[in-house]
Amino acid sequence: MTQDCGSSREGQHESPLFPGLFAVGMELAISISESETPAAAWTEARRSLEAVRVYYITAVLKALSYKRMQVPPRQMPRHKITDIRKGLSDMTLQKSTVSHTGTLPTLPYYLYTDPRILELEKEKIFSKAWNYVGHTSQVAKPGDYFTCEAAGEPIIVVRDQDATLRAFYNVCPHRATKLEKEAAGHKKILQCSYHGWTFQLNGQLHKAPNFKESDDFCSGAHCLKSVRVETQASLIFVNLDENAAPLAETYADFFEDIGQFGFLGKLKKHEVKQRIIKCNWKAFIDNFLECDHCPIAHPSFVATLDMSKYNIINGPYCNIQGSSVKQSRSDYDDAEVKEGRFYWIWPNVMYTVYPGPGNLSAIQMFPVDHETTLGVYTVFLEGDEPTEKQKELLAFTDQVRKEDVEIVELEQIGFKSRAFSQGICSPTEHGVHHFAQLVREALDL
Repeated sequence: MTQDCGSSREGQHESPLFPGLFAVGMELAISISESETPAAAWTEARRSLEAVRVYYITAVLKALSYKRMQVPPRQMPRHKITDIRKGLSDMTLQKSTVSHTGTLPTLPYYLYTDPRILELEKEKIFSKAWNYVGHTSQVAKPGDYFTCEAAGEPIIVVRDQDATLRAFYNVCPHRATKLEKEAAGHKKILQCSYHGWTFQLNGQLHKAPNFKESDDFCSGAHCLKSVRVETQASLIFVNLDENAAPLAETYADFFEDIGQFGFLGKLKKHEVKQRIIKCNWKAFIDNFLECDHCPIAHPSFVATLDMSKYNIINGPYCNIQGSSVKQSRSDYDDAEVKEGRFYWIWPNVMYTVYPGPGNLSAIQMFPVDHETTLGVYTVFLEGDEPTEKQKELLAFTDQVRKEDVEIVELEQIGFKSRAFSQGICSPTEHGVHHFAQLVREALDL
């Protein structure tokens, strides 16, 4: 018996999705054919089709979610972070992190293996979040710039002649060519390599050689498109959503805590390493948000930090972890940093401050596809050449990262198995559950 593609497999009411898509397509085709400005009509049609695509994916995912979820999602109370600087090293894990008894569900595993999920995440998570892009030391002087990506969009961050920090889409308004090709540099004028259009550092069009005869062409209508950029604690963030809450408000707990490290403004970018990791980006975040695995997976880590005082606290859009160095580790008696502090901020950025000389590492997880992630590890240190202590620190942190990569790649293999459809969170894995709730809320699942 042939099944009607518009009917439910469970014999329920007829789904409106496919007839709805057909009707929208027909309406758009008619409007384009009858329009006096077909190009403009086609542009509007593309926007409408994109909206329909996102709606369709969301509807499918909701159906999958309701069918596959073994346990309905349960809202976890989010910890209020108060006087965390004092509390992290003094409070024990048991006193500060056990916020539920029994078990709570992880995200269903199809969210880590279904390629349709990533398309929805790009639209509903990454394009609406604050994206960390760099450190203020990278644009210290007027004319300094660097290029990057945020939510898949090419971005250029520049310090203009008035010393104002600005961010723009790294795209020429003339014919959409990527404007600046270099990763970083210093310029007085930005120039497109295609037709030679030039732009001032504030984004205003300077010259357009192929519009010489057009009066007032460079008066301001064809400037670079700006992007929201804000800084806190010497860290630079951009946001593609013009209506997003301010950076300082979104990650208030994170900035309050990391602000205790007075050396942040003195740091310089030392090195950047990249790794292709064979896992979904969320798997790496899950792993970062708990330390139940640390005694097994990270022997050097637990040999340095006092795990009896290790604390994990959730903020609305962040997670803060840490502990002091073990009293037996006298080799850290004279260290500038005598604790480990580990931060995650929504959705895909982590920061670490390890015991030793002043340091900060930014860890970014960029999804390549639904089961592959590009990990970008940027290390900031004081000085120009690494000291022996700094070299020891770099070797220590790199070992911990390698251990984490091995774990999450093994986990991705299990996600694809038919053995289980989701896992469970222990009472001390409440950070993982907190992240899962944020994902569900963002995707409307």
